[in-house]
Formats: sequence, structure tokens, C-alpha cells
Amino acid sequence: MPDLLFRQHQQASLEIADFLRDSGMEGQELSVAQLGHYRNRRIVRGWRLPVAFPDAVRSVDLLLGKDFPWQAPRVALVDRPDFLTWPHVESDGVLCVLPDSTTINPTQPVPTVKAVLAMAAELVENAASGGLDGDFREEFKSYWDWKCDHRQPPIYSLLKHKKECRHIRLLRGRRFFIVAEDDATIANWLANRFGDFRERQFETVEAVLLWLSEPPVPCEYPANGLDLLTIAGELAVPSMVNPLNMAVELVQGLPNEILVVLGAETSHGHGFVGVSVLRPHPQRFGKSSRRRGADPITKGFRAAHMPSEVLAKRFLSSPTVLRGVERADSAWIHGRDQDSQSHSMQSCRVTVLGCGSIGSPVSIALAQAGVGNLDLVDPESLCWANVGRHPLGAEFVGTNKAIALSQKIRSQLPHMGQLRDHNKSWQDMYLTFRRLKKANFDLFDWGLRRRFIGIRRSGHQVAQEVSFEWQTVRLGRL
Repeated sequence: MPDLLFRQHQQASLEIADFLRDSGMEGQELSVAQLGHYRNRRIVRGWRLPVAFPDAVRSVDLLLGKDFPWQAPRVALVDRPDFLTWPHVESDGVLCVLPDSTTINPTQPVPTVKAVLAMAAELVENAASGGLDGDFREEFKSYWDWKCDHRQPPIYSLLKHKKECRHIRLLRGRRFFIVAEDDATIANWLANRFGDFRERQFETVEAVLLWLSEPPVPCEYPANGLDLLTIAGELAVPSMVNPLNMAVELVQGLPNEILVVLGAETSHGHGFVGVSVLRPHPQRFGKSSRRRGADPITKGFRAAHMPSEVLAKRFLSSPTVLRGVERADSAWIHGRDQDSQSHSMQSCRVTVLGCGSIGSPVSIALAQAGVGNLDLVDPESLCWANVGRHPLGAEFVGTNKAIALSQKIRSQLPHMGQLRDHNKSWQDMYLTFRRLKKANFDLFDWGLRRRFIGIRRSGHQVAQEVSFEWQTVRLGRL
């Protein structure tokens, strides 16, 4: 089979070479050194072709990868402006013509190359005329990511969808940062994700969210902290009348870093990006010298008499570090900001009576669907006989099923609103009405059906209708 695939690849490459020669494109085959420019793309053969555009004649590279003809060829623009001047042009000049997952006909390599070259020519022509500049704003998080320093810890956002500038809270961790509206949201997320985190001490600091009227294009990315002051001033935020006062608050105590989050709306939902400004430090005199120069912030002033406005401007004169922000809030995880029912699902409450081999996967499915409040009820512990058919594994053997399932869901979906576990019988739970009377829907495990019917026949009143058949449960009824 490998020999057959290699022969098909060789045959397709020969057909492309013959097509280019017969069409009179005057292409020059790329050398090994020239192919090395695309070494991360597994390119094995290519040609440099002159293409006439309305503004100029430009050279493009037609590139065949190792998986051609099952994978579409690539086209790179050799005569191109600086990176991120035009959209859909990657740092090595390769044009984003087709997604990597595009399916092509491997028996028609020449028509495929013709179609890709035509699409590439159209993309370059539109980019040169400025017709694609709006794509910078529409996909601004993708282009921002190209400029990010990926050595920095990722930033997870639990921020609410409010189109306004405001002060927020920031947790700096060794592995990741978290931004949220308040400390309670951060504490709840950490307790769900890591279990025993609630007993630990953690500190948050103040950060700022600037909500932009439209996403920025690459030429508008802040190069230093003073650019952030300009952005804040242009927004004319009532709660931040003087942007300099905002900066003074952020640099109080001279932290090693301050963070500003920028937010904007696109057709794909609202997105966040981060901008860090690092505190400038004195320069060393030589690599091995212990002598340091004067502090660039307090230079010329006594620390106690340093004007706060001057301190803020000197701090913000440092270059920025662009950071990516990954949303971890419920609206994004369960609906990508496109599901109108996401908010109502988050406010729903469902009670599951019985966390066995049926009740447990149903509970997990409800949580993954976006139900924000669950009550899990089961008095039994997980045993080895359950492991083969139960979502909980060996690590939870000997633990109460409701408690163990609650821990599993919390760790996998730490943004959950309320997830309560009840190590008690369903009779005690249901007949007290303390939790179930507030539930939108009640689910019973099959094994409890007969016993519950007996309770109803004995004359006890129940809070509401109960579903016995799992297959009839529809989220639309929540």
C-alpha cells in the first residue's frame, strides 16, 4: 500500500509539471533550499510562477505536499507586504485558500491545481484592493493570536456578557490566569475544578476591561501602555472619566505586571484579548555585573515624593505583551454565543433521584447540555461490580455515588452554577419537598419506579409529575 500511494503521488506530480510546461506559465521549479522555507508544511515539490495582477506582476509558489493529490495544493505569495498587512496571508506567505480538511478528488490533480490557483489570484487581488480588510475585524482573535507571546500562561475568562467598560478581578497563577467579575466567581470555579481549593488562600488583583466599539485591526494593536491610555480616552467611559486615574490605580504598589482586557463583538460572538504591561526594571552593566542602573520609574524623584501621574506614565511607557484570552463561561461552552436558550438552560434546576448506571450518564448529559443547577440523590456507594457499566471509575469505588458524580461533573464543568449531592434515600429527599418543589423536572432511575408507585398508591402526595422513562426526557420541557 505505501508503494501504491507513493506511485500515485509521483504520477500526480508529473501531471502538474506537464500542465505547467504546456500552459506556458514559465514556472521555475523550486530548489531544495527554497522548499526549506516551508519546512514545517511537509512540502516536497513546488514551482515559482509569475502572475499578473492589476497592480503588478507578482511571484507565487505552487506547493505540493507529501499527501498530494489527496490533500489540496498550497499557494504562497512571494512578493508580499509585511505580515498582517493583508488578511489570509500567513507569516511564511502561504495563502489561506482552502481549509486543511477540504476534500478533493485525487484522480483530478490538474483541475484541482487550476481551481486553487484561480482562488489564490482572486484572494490576492481583493487583498491588494483593500476589499478584505473587514476580515481583520471579523476574525480579530485569530489575527491577534499571531502576535501573542505564547510563552505566557493562558488567560481563562469567566466574564459576563456585558458591553461596558469596567473594573474586573484577576488571579495570577503559575499555570494560568483567570479574569472574572468578582472573587466569588473565581473561588467557585477553582473549588469545582480542583476540589479542595476552597480551603486554600489565594489573592486577586484589580484589572480593567475596555469594551471596544469594534474589534481592532493589526495596525491598531497597542504597542505600549500609553496606547492603552489613548484607547481608554477615546471610549469616553463615564466610570473612568480620566484614563490616567485608571492607570494610577493599576500601578499602585508597583506590581511586576498589569493586565488590561479588550473586548469586542463579532458575528461569532463576543471575544476577549489581553494586553500585559511589564514593569520596567533597571538595566545591568554587563551580563556578569551585579551593578544596576537607576530605576527607570523613580529616577529623579524620591520614592515618597513621586507624583502618581508621572509614575503611571513611566510604567506604561513599557512595550506591551499581547496575550490570548480563552473564554470558559457557560454561554460560550454550551452555545458559542449562538444559542438563544443558553441563558434559560443555565437557570434551570433538575433533580435526579438515583445515580446508577442510567442516572449518572443522564446527569452528565444534562450538565453538558447547559443545565446550570442539578440535585443528585443516591444513598448507595460505588462498588467494583458497578465499574463496568458506570461512568465513574475505580478511583471512586467506596464513595457515595451522588457525591462522586458531583465531583466528576464539577471538575469537568467547573462553571456549573449549583451542583448539590445528597447522600440519602429518594424517599427522604422527595417527601420533604425541600429541594424538589423548586425543580423544573424530576428524573427517577428505573430501579425506583415500582417502589415510587407504591408510595403514591399508599396515599402520599407528591410535588409534581415525575418522568420514569428516560427516553421521553426532552430538554425543551425544562
